[in-house]
Amino acid sequence: MSLTLSQFLWLVLTFAAVVGVTFLVVFLIQLRRTAREAEKTLIEMRVLTGSLQVTSQKINQKLDDLGSLVEAAQKTANGLSNVSWYLSTKVARPAYRYWPLVVPFLRWVWRRWRKKKEETNG
Repeated sequence: MSLTLSQFLWLVLTFAAVVGVTFLVVFLIQLRRTAREAEKTLIEMRVLTGSLQVTSQKINQKLDDLGSLVEAAQKTANGLSNVSWYLSTKVARPAYRYWPLVVPFLRWVWRRWRKKKEETNG
């Protein structure tokens, strides 16, 4: 029993339709799975975005606090610089003239103080 041309074409078209519908069903099932996974990921992204906003607010607050701390440290360093400049130019340099007189006097006072301390403790 041989097939006629129209029967053969009908068989080929039926086979092609079955393959096409099978491919379409598999594609739609995979698309549905992907859509579910995308929805789950979107929910997780919303949660993470909320926590990221909270973290960002905390970081910004800490940076503001740090900015005021840096300004205070800068003012302190500037003040120390001014004090050291004043001491070095207005106090220490003019006092260099008197060091040959002051150092022996301080050494003598130190020795007397140590001797007196040893006598009271000994």
